[in-house]
Amino acid sequence: GVVTPGVATPGVVTPAVSASAVAAQAQIVQADRLVLNKNDISDVRTLASLQAHLRALNPGARQFVAAQGEVDPAIWFDEQECE
Repeated sequence: GVVTPGVATPGVVTPAVSASAVAAQAQIVQADRLVLNKNDISDVRTLASLQAHLRALNPGARQFVAAQGEVDPAIWFDEQECE
């Protein structure tokens, strides 16, 4: 699965405890790819903190940072999955 969690607003890296936060965390834990977007409204430090948080939740998921809302289409295809 793929989750696009976005970038947390500055200073807010851990999700609030709510039903939607619990659902989002469950999706992050199960994802094999995480696409981070909205990085244009975040600073480098916040992005790095979010990436570390996501890595702690799901160390096996590959993380991709979207540029201007775009990612390389090749990320959706894993050579091993195609064999």
